[in-house]
Amino acid sequence: MNVNISRTDARDNPNSRDRKVINNGMVENWEKHQKVDQDETTERASDDPENTENCYFSQVRKHVLEKHDRPIKSVVSTKCSGTVSKLGNRKLVEKMDGQDSLSLLFCRGAGLCDLDFSKQEVLNQWNDVKICDHHLNELLVKWGKHRGGYRGKHMYRKRTSYGTQYACSMPSTVGDNHYHHRPTRELQPLTIAESNAILIDRNILVHPGIPICSAHKTFVQELIATQSTPPPKKAKIDYAECDDTEESVFDQPYLPPGNKAGNIKRSFINFANNAGVPRTCSIIPWDKMKITTKERKASAARRLIDTMLNLMVPDQTEDFQKLVEKKFIQMDSWTTGSSEKLDIIMSQIAAQYFVAEDRNTRILILSLIANSVPLASVEKYIPGLTSYMYHKAKKFARRKRGTQLETHAVMERYNKEAVEAFIGFITRLHVKQTSRVADHCAVYALSDPDDSALAESCSIGPDAHTHNVKCDRCERTKAILDVIEEHAREFVDEKKKDVEHPDADDADKLFFSKHKEELELIEKYKKNIFEMKKHLLRAAVTNDERNTIIEDLRPGEALITLDFAQKFLPK
Repeated sequence: MNVNISRTDARDNPNSRDRKVINNGMVENWEKHQKVDQDETTERASDDPENTENCYFSQVRKHVLEKHDRPIKSVVSTKCSGTVSKLGNRKLVEKMDGQDSLSLLFCRGAGLCDLDFSKQEVLNQWNDVKICDHHLNELLVKWGKHRGGYRGKHMYRKRTSYGTQYACSMPSTVGDNHYHHRPTRELQPLTIAESNAILIDRNILVHPGIPICSAHKTFVQELIATQSTPPPKKAKIDYAECDDTEESVFDQPYLPPGNKAGNIKRSFINFANNAGVPRTCSIIPWDKMKITTKERKASAARRLIDTMLNLMVPDQTEDFQKLVEKKFIQMDSWTTGSSEKLDIIMSQIAAQYFVAEDRNTRILILSLIANSVPLASVEKYIPGLTSYMYHKAKKFARRKRGTQLETHAVMERYNKEAVEAFIGFITRLHVKQTSRVADHCAVYALSDPDDSALAESCSIGPDAHTHNVKCDRCERTKAILDVIEEHAREFVDEKKKDVEHPDADDADKLFFSKHKEELELIEKYKKNIFEMKKHLLRAAVTNDERNTIIEDLRPGEALITLDFAQKFLPK
């Protein structure tokens, strides 16, 4: 690339023989640039660093490819302060954030993103450039620092529930436009090579080092791949030996699948951002996602579908939505064995039927397939389905769309004893003397595995049994408590990373401390719940033993309880 620098000072003669052009590989000659300069109002400044007596950045330095105004985060001031000295006399670190320091300096300040300072001839040419302390700090030393630095001038930050975080700082004119929804997660720094690729493709300067999101990272990587791929060589073809027909002459040109998919993905991300649904595309496999992430993806998909339906048919969106939902469940054929998707669809219908809470919901679910699938086929997936329920669903399916199922109010006289019996049934303790459910078996729970004198075997005797059954309600309790603790722990771990960040403030630390205490309380309460469960089990068995002893008492005998530990319950 030709490393030309433009400036706003128009005192130099554009036809001066002293002007030099540093050629880094692109085949463009000086006469071509002279012709372009005649039509431009901004004259090109000299690329010869020895011609600059003051600070090199005391005037606006622009690359010849910069055809657009610089973004607000890429603007460099022209005010100088501090000591002005030659670059070769300054002691600079060789690397800054993993990239060459001098390359960062001139790429950010003048758009010279293709200078290779590992070559001694390039280094010698720029050693005599003079630069002030202010511009050295603004473009390199304190470019991304907070205290006394220029972080706020060159990078976007966003206030979130986790505190103030870095946000994607790519200009809106490059790649996907985030509008007011700049991502704050999974950010990566923009490299010098990527900044150079943007300058070549979009004619705009973006400072290397700014944080960018994964979508923009993919975009700039594709730019680099496109620019580095050499054009294919034309093959020598003897057209006399070609068998082109009239139809093949008008074939559509070949489009690489990756390019088409990339364009569609970028358009989709733009649509999602405009709809207020950021972070739509996944960067990790579905199997490795956490449950909360999968749920957020499903909610985002639902919001995008609703937005799309509203845009396509704004006046009758609900009717259009019903028609689309109908298309999702329709198949070419509903006969068993004639469609590969029949088994999948009917399995889903059966699953929804079995988890339905009432009869009306079951009829509504059956109505989706009652007009298309015969009863004999439905019975294979829903055993025990009566013809009455099937025809009831079929009748409902043939009604008008706005019709609702008729509900008949059932009146019953209040029966106090029956209500108390029902409440006692649904709230009873899951405890038995012997049970195939390990959580319910009192003998198994109260036996000491380390002391045979205090243990009783469940595999011998008249009530011998194995523990090969699980209680769904007991297991559900454990699962819910584990999920609550897992979500709280994930949240605390995320906040811990924010607190460890150098830019964390007191509010972030207070927020982390508060939620860490909440996690400790969750762990404590979870333990207390299981301790209460143990207490209830011991109390139930002790009460049965007490009743047995009392029933066997003879005249003149009494039962005296001397253990008061049962009165102290866990808090």
